[in-house]
Amino acid sequence: MLWPLAQVLPVIAGQVLYFFESNTRSATIIGIVGAGGIGLQLSEQIRTYNFDQVAFIVLLILVAVAIIDWVSGRLRAAIIGRRRLTDTDRSPRLRRPML
Repeated sequence: MLWPLAQVLPVIAGQVLYFFESNTRSATIIGIVGAGGIGLQLSEQIRTYNFDQVAFIVLLILVAVAIIDWVSGRLRAAIIGRRRLTDTDRSPRLRRPML
C-alpha cells in the first residue's frame, strides 16, 4: 500500500528542497525592492554608503545559501540513496575512449 509513496517521495522531497533554496535566494531580491527582511537591510546599507556592512551582509547571504544547498544535497542523497555510476550506466557519449 505504501509503494506509490516510496516511488514519489524522492521527487517530492527534491522539489520541496529546491523551492526552499530558491525562496531563500529570492527573499534577498524581494527585500531590496521594499518587502523587508535581509534585502531591505542590504538596500539601506548601500543607500548610506556603509560598505563594510554591505560586504558582511552579502557574505552572510552567500554562506547561508551555501549551507542550505549543502544540507539539501545531503538530505536528497539520504532520501534517494547514493548509486555509483559504472561504465555501463553512462551514456555512450560520456564514456572515455579505451586506449
